[in-house]
Amino acid sequence: MSNSSTQRYSIQMASQSEQEAGYWLLNVTLNKLDKEGGENIPPPLSKIKLGDSLQFENSEHPLYLFQQTHSKQQITLQLLSRHPLPTPQPKTLNVLSCLAHSQTLLETCQHTPNLILLGSELQQANLFYLAKYRSHQSNFQTLALLHSETGFPFKPKPALLMTPHLPPEAIGTSQLLEDWYIPNRLASQQGFAGCFDGTLEALFANWLTQKSSTIQASESWQMIVCAPNEMQKKCLAISQSYDWIKAQAL
Repeated sequence: MSNSSTQRYSIQMASQSEQEAGYWLLNVTLNKLDKEGGENIPPPLSKIKLGDSLQFENSEHPLYLFQQTHSKQQITLQLLSRHPLPTPQPKTLNVLSCLAHSQTLLETCQHTPNLILLGSELQQANLFYLAKYRSHQSNFQTLALLHSETGFPFKPKPALLMTPHLPPEAIGTSQLLEDWYIPNRLASQQGFAGCFDGTLEALFANWLTQKSSTIQASESWQMIVCAPNEMQKKCLAISQSYDWIKAQAL
């Protein structure tokens, strides 16, 4: 049985900025309401957990956590969406919390020596959330693979950080991830410049095959995949053929 619960947060302020390919980055500052929608509950407030299901009141459009700042008085979120803020501006954000392993994912990013992050479509936002935690671990090996069939929320740039075991034609990257010293590559079947021509699981399988030929006896990797369910399943299934990589999914 799921241990899910719904929390309601009052929206104190909200703003937005349009990104590439029709994505929107929404900035939302929250106070907390009780479950019945009554008076504000006094602080402290707890952070939104990675993997929580986020939606504005009276909206069916999903929102994905990109970044957050947290204090006892308020929470400020950056959310990735395919839609701008509703009009009129919503007063409430509904948070369905059903993941018990959010903290485990963050600990993996902070402590595992070798990590590959996979992200696709709107769920790329969660990859960036995890990558920010990983960016402080300069002595660890990290690789991020991102995928989209509709365009990326950033303008791809030629890679400056080199990484082995990937197709040479895949040279497009997220500049932000490179600023965090995380090598990354992009995949799409839409012929975007600099992208690997294929699915996320195909690029991942290519990396696994090439990496397996040079893997050291004591070397092990962790994988976290932030993607729609079907793509998650495909990436997890591929990883099971390799005993040196362990998988987690949102």
